[in-house]
Amino acid sequence: MRWPWQKREPEQRSTAQGYTASLTAAFEGAAVAGTETAPLATAALEAAAGLYSRCMAAAVVRADPTIERALTPAVLALIARNLIRRGEDFHLIRVRNGRLELRPQGFTYAHGNSADPLAWFYSATEYGPTDSVHRWVPAASMLHCRYSVDSSRPWLGVPPWSWASSTGAAIAALERLVANEAKAPHGHLLGVPEAPVLSDDDDEGPLDGFRNDLAAAKGRTLVMERASDWKQGEPAGAARNGMEHVTYGLDRNIVDPLRTATGRDVLGACGVPPTLFVPNSDGTAQREAFRRFLHASLRPLARIMEAEFRSKLDAPDLQLDLSELHAADVSGRARSFGQLVKAGVHPEDAAANTGVVLTRDVRAPEGSAP
Repeated sequence: MRWPWQKREPEQRSTAQGYTASLTAAFEGAAVAGTETAPLATAALEAAAGLYSRCMAAAVVRADPTIERALTPAVLALIARNLIRRGEDFHLIRVRNGRLELRPQGFTYAHGNSADPLAWFYSATEYGPTDSVHRWVPAASMLHCRYSVDSSRPWLGVPPWSWASSTGAAIAALERLVANEAKAPHGHLLGVPEAPVLSDDDDEGPLDGFRNDLAAAKGRTLVMERASDWKQGEPAGAARNGMEHVTYGLDRNIVDPLRTATGRDVLGACGVPPTLFVPNSDGTAQREAFRRFLHASLRPLARIMEAEFRSKLDAPDLQLDLSELHAADVSGRARSFGQLVKAGVHPEDAAANTGVVLTRDVRAPEGSAP
């Protein structure tokens, strides 16, 4: 029996949607998701993935025009999002009518006996509105960007939150708790004197109506009888003194701080300073947080993507220019440039170190190095 990748033409199979296709898709989704899908539905992870995605969409591709047209902002944004959420991204490299195309792939996995990634083959599935196409393609035809890898499984990309799976599971559990409690009965109870006992002839028990009201409370105040609040011979005011609200349901005073803390931990694990998402935070702190994100997180992720692009697209000089995002740090870079020049560093060297673009001749101060 010959393996699929030994055929001259890659295997292609179109499957019509229906019960079988839906069942297959469910199996594929379960295989991809594994047991670590819980944090994927949390706002903290989406905030991190969305920030990376939007920033990468602002990158300017410096390469051959053919490659620049293929690496569209939408492609760059999707790759960045998948790297944070899934740990890896798959795009099939195709040339159609002389035009380079990068097509996102769904359920995809690598196969091969060699430790060399270029010797692997990929089983890739591309989905359409009604059909799906399966292919076996060589590694040279697949862009496979990975956020990080486990040395024991280098063919799989590992997302940042997976290394802190306990924290991810905690915030996911808290999110589920809040979602479940939002659907459950909640409200307030107001204690009142006990009502007379109903006779045996009554079909409805004394608490049946209260139970029905409790299930449909949805934040309203319900009246609850409290026998200890009324004693024979006491003045009427004694009953009113015992009336107090008792809240039942989710204790937001406990859950909200936990959600905030674990959410910040997820952001930190993804390389996003939590200060960027703190409401009403100081503008200076926000700029410093974005500067750290830009240089310590976004730029390294762009380097990972650049390495894969250069290897698979045969573009050794390709660059992802993120200079547009430096506008948020222009004042800080200008101060650093001025301090370096005053310290005797040549303006061209100072500009290279701080990312400042010299638009006119800037002479070095007297006594500085030529």
